[in-house]
Amino acid sequence: MKYLLIVFIFISALLVNISIFRSIFTYSKPIEKLKYFDDFNDISTKGVTVKDRKKKNIKRFNNKKNSSFIDRYYNKEYLKLIKADLRFNPQEVVVAKFILSIIAGIISFLITKDKIIVGLICIVFFNIPKYYIFMRAKKRFKEFDDEIYDALIIISNSLKAGYSFLQSLSVVVKETNNVLSKEFSILLKELSLGKSNIDAFNSMKMRIESENLSLMINAILIQNDIGGNLSEILENISKTIMEREYIKNELKTLTAQGKLSGMIISLLPVFMSIILYLFNHEYIRTLFSTKIGIFMVILGLIGQVFGFLIIKKIVNIEM
Repeated sequence: MKYLLIVFIFISALLVNISIFRSIFTYSKPIEKLKYFDDFNDISTKGVTVKDRKKKNIKRFNNKKNSSFIDRYYNKEYLKLIKADLRFNPQEVVVAKFILSIIAGIISFLITKDKIIVGLICIVFFNIPKYYIFMRAKKRFKEFDDEIYDALIIISNSLKAGYSFLQSLSVVVKETNNVLSKEFSILLKELSLGKSNIDAFNSMKMRIESENLSLMINAILIQNDIGGNLSEILENISKTIMEREYIKNELKTLTAQGKLSGMIISLLPVFMSIILYLFNHEYIRTLFSTKIGIFMVILGLIGQVFGFLIIKKIVNIEM
């Protein structure tokens, strides 16, 4: 265990040095940071369909010239950080993962002296930053969905009052708060600087994963192509979104008990195993020291996974 901790500390120190080196030499010029958005700056849309441009934007992080596996990994992680609205580099996140796992491993080793518990704690703390980024992004998406109805009403009423589309967006920025105001502020700046509607809206869709946003953007882009009363279109979309959210809330209420039951049934064997391990090591070690025990553990895990997936399939109702 002592040598394992030494290896972890060495890897963490190495990653810190790599992160500092890349920060100084790779991102020394501010213009270098804009390379992540280089595909969005191409405003020539002739002969390119919306579907093709969407695919191009989604894959821009994986299609960089001469990019290595590490660069592709960092680009995907950078996209997750953008969605979570975190001002960090992927390298810093990786370093934070190793530092957290090492500190937690050392503390747990000093307290328990048990290799299995130390390993489990290291794995848990290593994944904490990833879980935090995911939950922060999910929270932003939910906040955006909760407020997009108000944004559509504001844009629709502003257009009825004689405002232009850009002026209507500026009203949304002033009248709303948090995620909605920030995202529409970025959209307004991009459109004001001459970015095409397709590129600006696709950039917004990259930052925010929302079915309601996709519905709004598709309606606006179609209206730009074929014409029509945008104010009336957005008003109808706002009503559709409100009805969809009402139905979703009803479904969540009806399926909450099933989801909770599935979660409890899935986690109960895990917690029971941990409790038995803490109170009686030798009793639970039999499962991991004999062939029959290992076979039973594998069979139990497979059954748990299948049971969880079946319950999830039953309670998840797609709209």
